[in-house]
Amino acid sequence: ALLVQEENAKLEKERQEADRKLEEEERQREREEDEAFDALMVQDAAPIITKKKEETAQEKRERLRESELVRERERERERERERERDILLLQNYRVRKIILNS
Repeated sequence: ALLVQEENAKLEKERQEADRKLEEEERQREREEDEAFDALMVQDAAPIITKKKEETAQEKRERLRESELVRERERERERERERERDILLLQNYRVRKIILNS
């Protein structure tokens, strides 16, 4: 009876060891599958990321051009106001000169 118990204990220990090895192999296989999936996702995402970066850069260039156009229009309006002011000053000077000379 003691030999049967020892044999059963030995078989149970071997079964537990085999179960542990199977679980470890399964976890390793899952890790490898996850790594392969992640690598594929990165590979698939790379063109999308590159395209998004290009679109973002293009949008920045367009905004920069638009803001430069706005600044140029503002400078042009400022030059126009200065011309109008100069014309008014010149007219005012002429009027004073006429008044003083009369």
